[in-house]
Amino acid sequence: MVDGKTFSDYRILARKYRPKNFSEIIGQDTTVQVLRNSISLGKYPQGIIFTGIRGVGKTTLARIIAKCLNYVGSDGSGIPTADPKDDCPNCKSIDIGSHVDVIEIDAASHTGVEDIRKIIDSARYRPASARYKIYIIDEVHMLSKSAFNALLKTLEEPPEHVKFIFATTEVNKVPLTILSRCQRFDLKRVGIKELIKFLADVAAEEGAKIGTDALSLIASASDGSVRDGLSLLDTVLSAKDDSIKIEDVREILGLVNKEKIYELFDFILKADIEKSLICLRNIYEQGADAESVLKDLLEITHWLTRLKAVPQLLEGEDISEIDVKKGKEIAEKLSIPILTRIWQMLLKGLQEIKISYDPVNSFEMIIMRIAYASNLPSLDQLLESSSIETKNDDIHQASLLQSKSSAHHNLKKRDGDKKTTSSKNSSMTALAVSPKHDEGFVQMEEKKRDTDQHSHIEGNASMIEIKTFADVLHQLEVQKEVILQNHLKRNVHLVKFAIGNIELRLKKSAPKNLAGKLSDLLKTWTRKRWVISLSQEEGLPTVLDQEVKEKEDARQEILTDTLVAKIIKIFPDSEVEIFENNDNDREVD
Repeated sequence: MVDGKTFSDYRILARKYRPKNFSEIIGQDTTVQVLRNSISLGKYPQGIIFTGIRGVGKTTLARIIAKCLNYVGSDGSGIPTADPKDDCPNCKSIDIGSHVDVIEIDAASHTGVEDIRKIIDSARYRPASARYKIYIIDEVHMLSKSAFNALLKTLEEPPEHVKFIFATTEVNKVPLTILSRCQRFDLKRVGIKELIKFLADVAAEEGAKIGTDALSLIASASDGSVRDGLSLLDTVLSAKDDSIKIEDVREILGLVNKEKIYELFDFILKADIEKSLICLRNIYEQGADAESVLKDLLEITHWLTRLKAVPQLLEGEDISEIDVKKGKEIAEKLSIPILTRIWQMLLKGLQEIKISYDPVNSFEMIIMRIAYASNLPSLDQLLESSSIETKNDDIHQASLLQSKSSAHHNLKKRDGDKKTTSSKNSSMTALAVSPKHDEGFVQMEEKKRDTDQHSHIEGNASMIEIKTFADVLHQLEVQKEVILQNHLKRNVHLVKFAIGNIELRLKKSAPKNLAGKLSDLLKTWTRKRWVISLSQEEGLPTVLDQEVKEKEDARQEILTDTLVAKIIKIFPDSEVEIFENNDNDREVD
């Protein structure tokens, strides 16, 4: 017992401030309006399904509907109404979850077909004390396929006194046959403004002093869930009795100061690896986990991208001071392509952290990856740079052509002058030539001569002489065409060889495109046309067979040598091995 109160008297805020009528529901105005009208007009369906994230009011709305349909008033003569009062005994029982005709079932623990059969069997009987027997099945998507099938007929044509209300967080797992038999209501996340106002009212009711910025932080961490917001507020109020500030909320809930996240983001953008890693370690030592920090970076990236695309967001939304200040400052420096690149890398990093043996080490690697990539040029910049280089090349080529044309014109003019001038006035002619013009012409001619000579040398260097079939095999080895060289050695019989014309007989194991490929390669190397024709003549043995025969002949020749014969006679069990001498392996002194 504490201050005259027992622990059993305490109720958590999520239960204490649970809405009891439609007017207390926040953030679901459209759904509430439709439900109120359907009850008031007597057009309530036999089945309803609520879908949405946790803590937005699915089962709460189900209970309120049960109260509205079973309202009888204090004297028992009341009729269904969208605004039930607290004087109804049915409503009081439903509020505390003890009414016999309002059955709440958790589908996560009652998944089988037998559980559904019990519901079907009990649905046949009329309610004990209420107007309607109402089945509220939470997390309905957890039911098995057989259970869903067993429910179909009863859901489609239930008794007049039975109503079904389903709630789920994963509506995509509910069969379409079930959805088509129900009216569906998608409950949305509660907006930050509405959630802050609601939490402020609760805090005031509890006698707590808490700042708006602290409530904003709680609302943001709640992600649109009223129950999550109340649970977080409950934690904060339990930790401190006096005035609560935003720093207290961060410390109690283990949330990171957003200024630190912006600081880390700025270091990453500047590619300052050292400061980025130090900042991350400081944040980690304050109690934040790597995954939550990365999610904060994702949130900042998303906010900056939206701000970059729509600057008016600064005026139209309830944005924190730090987001306005830092967001405007950073967004001016970045382009949307860079932000989207960072977003993709962070999103990929989030997946890596979830499966990593050490999330912090993985996060450090992600930071280094983003810091390096943030300074890389975008695709547009690369294309622009490429177009500039191409344009410069075109200008350079045009200037060369113009220079050559001018030089050619001057040369013709000079030759004409020589023809019309007599040999006696040759000295005067020399004086008449412009030294400046002549100097440019000489330089251009020298450039042209050097260029032509260089091109001639390059042309000769690129041309390869092929005079024998052995040259063909050697060049294939030089050009790394190992597969084609192997086929020519093993699967080809040379019938005739001449420069520009080769006749071959192919084995069955040779590829069909061998002749065409060889012809293309020879044409590329020699800049001449080569005709590779296939013949049925016997031709020479394959190169491989020739090499084997040469080795065997060399072996026999060695065995017949007098010295070798004497050695074999002295050592009868010895074997003769032949080692090839490779000139490439010799050392050059």
